Amino acid sequence: MSSLIDNITLKVLNILKKSPKKPVIMDQYRNNHILWSKYIVNQTPGYIDKQSALSNYLYGYANAFERGHFFNGQFLNASHNSCEVIAVYNALYNLNGYKEEFGFDVLLKIFALNGIVLRGVFGTSPMSIYKFLLNKNYKVGMLKGKKINRDDVMTFSDEYKVFIHVTFNKGQNPLGQIHTMCITKEEWEYKAHNDYEGNKKYSSLYEALIGYKGGAGHSILVIGVRGTQ
Repeated sequence: MSSLIDNITLKVLNILKKSPKKPVIMDQYRNNHILWSKYIVNQTPGYIDKQSALSNYLYGYANAFERGHFFNGQFLNASHNSCEVIAVYNALYNLNGYKEEFGFDVLLKIFALNGIVLRGVFGTSPMSIYKFLLNKNYKVGMLKGKKINRDDVMTFSDEYKVFIHVTFNKGQNPLGQIHTMCITKEEWEYKAHNDYEGNKKYSSLYEALIGYKGGAGHSILVIGVRGTQ
């Protein structure tokens, strides 16, 4: 398949970055901080594996037309659009354990200020994820297009500790929307988090990439991350 659609999709998402107004972001942060504080008091923080449970967390703003067209009339919340932020949280949790500076509430605010696409209607720009990790001095690499092949992915999997996978849901079709998830190394297996498939495990990183939705997806970008420089 041509990588043209993949590259155009990444560029369009980056071009369409637009944050809500600052007071909205801060109001949402206060809401999210209260929820997250209660969560970490009641249990030890771990991976976020169920995006659908995050409907009380707020990330962005959709107008009436956007709510009707994309969200069945519902007000926008993190269960709709936070998969990229979840993937970053899970990757950093894998590398560092839990750190307050990378709590889910904090990351939602960070990307709402810089990285959210069309106020959250289309989630978060994958390239903003990449730049965020670079700016935090992590060692980061990426594969996209024809570089997402068995040999290159095998080499890539040895170079990095944790991965963020950006994929179309239905073939190479932007209208089928995008999902982003963290893939961790689990001894001799690779585990996909927040994949809507029960956190499936695979024998290799390549199998994890092509195995999403039983092979019905199409990988756009893979970001590899390891410790700070």
